[in-house]
Amino acid sequence: MSLSSTTETGETITSDITSSSRSYTIALGKEFRKELSSGLHLRYGADIDYSYGFNRTQETAKTQNPQQFFETVNKSQTTGVDLNLVFGINYALRENLLLGIEIQPYLERVIDKVDGTVENFLVYDETSKTVEIFDIGFMNNSALVTIAFVW
Repeated sequence: MSLSSTTETGETITSDITSSSRSYTIALGKEFRKELSSGLHLRYGADIDYSYGFNRTQETAKTQNPQQFFETVNKSQTTGVDLNLVFGINYALRENLLLGIEIQPYLERVIDKVDGTVENFLVYDETSKTVEIFDIGFMNNSALVTIAFVW
């Protein structure tokens, strides 16, 4: 489980900028080990996680002149669900030294909704779009090799 929140403020010569974001992720999973032979273990398991993130950025002109006024606001809301798998083997090279090799395939679905507004003395415009991504792949592009010291 992870939680994060940030708020930043800044300015340029012509505008003030405020940005904030919040996100959280929760994951649940289980890993199993099965002895194949003396010193050789099969590892397999899965976890599922859910994530949510929200970002907001606002830029406002530093002017009292209505013909120079502008304001933009962009909001982004992202939700995701991942199914992560692990398949691997561990081999005991010595009593307290392990060599492990694993692959980590995953399935991922992400929905990103973006809303924006632009306002100035000539126009007020709103935009909105939603992007849905479905992804299948490997977390580590090929195989993850680990050498671990156990005490």
